[in-house]
Amino acid sequence: MLGVASTIQLTAGEWRLPTSLMAEVFTPEDQPAKPAAPARSSRRRHFGKRLGRWRWPLIALAALLLVLILIALFRALLGPEVPVAVATRRELVVRVVATGRVKPVSRIQVAAKTAGEVASLEVDDGDRVEKGALLARLDDDQAAAAVEQAQGAVAEARARFERQRQVASEQSSAELRQARVNLRSAQRQLARIERLFEAGGATEQELDDARSEVLVARARVESAEAQARSDEPSGSDYRAAAASLEQAEARLADAESQLDDTRITAPTAAEVLDVPIAAGDTVQPGQLLFELAERGSTLILTRPDEKNLRLLATGQKALASADAFPDERFEAVVDSIAPAVDEQRGTVEVELRVPDPPDYLRTNMTVSVDILVAQKQDALVLPAAAVRGEDAGEPYVLQVRGNRVRRRRVELGIPGEGMVEVVSGLSAGDLVVLPQAEGVGSGDRVRPRRVEE
Repeated sequence: MLGVASTIQLTAGEWRLPTSLMAEVFTPEDQPAKPAAPARSSRRRHFGKRLGRWRWPLIALAALLLVLILIALFRALLGPEVPVAVATRRELVVRVVATGRVKPVSRIQVAAKTAGEVASLEVDDGDRVEKGALLARLDDDQAAAAVEQAQGAVAEARARFERQRQVASEQSSAELRQARVNLRSAQRQLARIERLFEAGGATEQELDDARSEVLVARARVESAEAQARSDEPSGSDYRAAAASLEQAEARLADAESQLDDTRITAPTAAEVLDVPIAAGDTVQPGQLLFELAERGSTLILTRPDEKNLRLLATGQKALASADAFPDERFEAVVDSIAPAVDEQRGTVEVELRVPDPPDYLRTNMTVSVDILVAQKQDALVLPAAAVRGEDAGEPYVLQVRGNRVRRRRVELGIPGEGMVEVVSGLSAGDLVVLPQAEGVGSGDRVRPRRVEE
């Protein structure tokens, strides 16, 4: 084949062509390349070099993973980490904070006792006045003239009486006359006050004062009569002169009373709340002229939440401050607690007495009140949030002892601001699981982590 005379040499297990035939059959460019040397040993050497460079980092990584696995297993055996609070002994102060308004002890309505035109006003809203201070003046021309005329009549009657006085003791007669005049004047004044009281123009205090004046005047008349009986003069002229003088003095007393009624004065130390009249107005008996707030022991009206009712009691001390003067504080005392709760608001009305109100305090001012309702030294306390089951009436805590959680029944005392007293069930230093730890129950193993309160 192909003019080749050579023969093919066969050997056991292989065959090959003679060299001369190979030369003839294959051209140099057609001759197959020699098989490449195997690259496996080269790759192994290259990988060995790379592995040598990363050997120690890989060993360190493996060791770290092993440590982390051991830590995870250790923590799993000890339980999860949970926040705990420590039962401690300290002073526990309980306060109830509320907002209220200044309320006067009593409101006084000053009414006109006689008809007339308002000549002048001496006060305005918000003014503070003392007892007897002039509030307003009515036109008093007619009343002043009547007083002057009555004074003249008294002088004339007294002169006639002096001429007739011959026998009786001057002192006993004068005392009797004056006592009777005072009695009649007191009786007329009482009658006038009673009429005004029915019309709303006089206060109950004024009515009581008028009745007392009548009783005192009657007692003085009886005493003077007993003295005069021993010195009773004889003669009709003497008696007529005495009667004339008494009538003149009584008319003078009435005239002076009418004149006094034109001067409107404060019945007690007070603050002026309202002046519903103006100068030039014509007023009638019983018409309201001024509304006053009695000064002295001011009251603060507050309405704290009804949940604080069990903590409040009369006599508890408090500190108050007006919103207009937040840096100024003054003392107050719980004076009364309403017997019923406002069902609409869920509040209870509490009145606090201010024994020494500051000068800037005004009626209806908004004030903040901090009532000290309880205070206890060396109380065992816990954060209130650590107590469970209180709504059900069976309070308990989850106590940690020896890395184990156990349910512990406790008896609670007074509650504080975020804290609560533990009367029994725990001791100082005991650890209690806080509510942030979810899924923890009695018997669980945990790792406590103290949380500073």
